Amino acid sequence: RVIHETTPIVPADGQQGQSGLRDTLVLTYRAAGFQAP
Repeated sequence: RVIHETTPIVPADGQQGQSGLRDTLVLTYRAAGFQAP
């Protein structure tokens, strides 16, 4: 099961008018353990 979470990032100057960058966090869960083959 893979979960993708995308979070909007506010620009450093704090202006909401500009399109902020997006950071993507990918969480992978495996039944046998973390990164198990």
